[in-house]
Amino acid sequence: MLSNAPPTSPTPSSCPPSTYDNLFVIRGDRIHIISTSDTSNEVAVWSIDGHVKRSPTLPSSCKLVRRLRGIPSPKDVKMVTQTRALILCNRELRLYDLSTGILVTKLKGVMNQKMPYYGTIGGSEGEEGFCIALSRNRMTVNIMSLETGDLTTTFKVGEDRFLNSLLVSANGAVCVCGDETQKPFPLLVWDLRARKLLYDLRFNHHDFITRLSAISDDAHYVVCVAKEVNSSAPNFVVVYDLQSGMLFKKLKPEVDSTSIAISSASRSVINGVCGGNLLIWDLATGDRRHELKGHSSDVDTIRVSENGKIFLSYDSTGKDPIIRVWDVEKGSLVKEFNPTSILPSGVESSGTIKLSSCQLSPSGRSIIYAIQGHLEVFSLPVTGKEEETGEPYGGDSSLEGKEFDVKE
Repeated sequence: MLSNAPPTSPTPSSCPPSTYDNLFVIRGDRIHIISTSDTSNEVAVWSIDGHVKRSPTLPSSCKLVRRLRGIPSPKDVKMVTQTRALILCNRELRLYDLSTGILVTKLKGVMNQKMPYYGTIGGSEGEEGFCIALSRNRMTVNIMSLETGDLTTTFKVGEDRFLNSLLVSANGAVCVCGDETQKPFPLLVWDLRARKLLYDLRFNHHDFITRLSAISDDAHYVVCVAKEVNSSAPNFVVVYDLQSGMLFKKLKPEVDSTSIAISSASRSVINGVCGGNLLIWDLATGDRRHELKGHSSDVDTIRVSENGKIFLSYDSTGKDPIIRVWDVEKGSLVKEFNPTSILPSGVESSGTIKLSSCQLSPSGRSIIYAIQGHLEVFSLPVTGKEEETGEPYGGDSSLEGKEFDVKE
């Protein structure tokens, strides 16, 4: 067990970061959000609860709940429990308790520099937790214990075969990886509980574009964009049934896809396409339910609420600065918001405003976002309703607003 020094109070030298690079939600926690700053080596927890009266049309600052300094270049976060986070630090994976500021475990080995893909399974109270990670050489998938950091299982794909993606279902049952070496590109599906290969999925004369893929929470379906080899025809979306390993549906949007997501609760595939439109497909029938218009450039980011009823879409390049929130089942616009033109009270701009990260709260009631060059995380009600209040983070109100210097 690795630990840190006792909590410290903020000091003038404790400079906040100039930018929060990424924001992460916590499943099952409606009011807390995680931010990371690569340049300032910190991770922070924020509250978006309804204690403070907010304008239904103007953004406001979130409340700082914890700040952990000294976490080396945090680039990605996978929540194991509501307080424990597996964080990609440079090329290492480290398990932290964000509530108490403790470094719990360093996982052995380093990640691939360009494709540091990983996921988690288990780890809740009384349950052993594991990390599923693409190896440094991309030729194996490694399963490591979150408690000891040791390697427990390795999935080998063969000599001179290189994986280029990794998806882990929310229920921890299945892992899906793309193989960029074999022709046609296959999708490899592993049963994480039985620790064995289930399927080697191939689509003759087509390659999978595995950066555009998603897996349903219950591990029943995987969707992936596919491209016909040596053809100028638009790519399309394939749906595989992972219970049988069979191709289930082909979804043809008629233009190239730019983003993909699954709303498991509403049994829908959400599909961004060239030109900025969004298509909602019925996951079971393959029927096109809705075509959503409004974006003026390609949507590359889709965030689905935990209940699956609401999703957020935006263009991270900033060509279209508008954030839009949609109702999945109705196919209607719920909210649109330009964070570059409407700043929270007290926040001044000295130049071009650019979004650095954006999320939708698990309840779907709030847009949470960070702006480059600003030292806070902001939130805006989606429907005018406040987020529900909740328990203190980690169940300890005495640590509210604490700052930690994490030590190895």
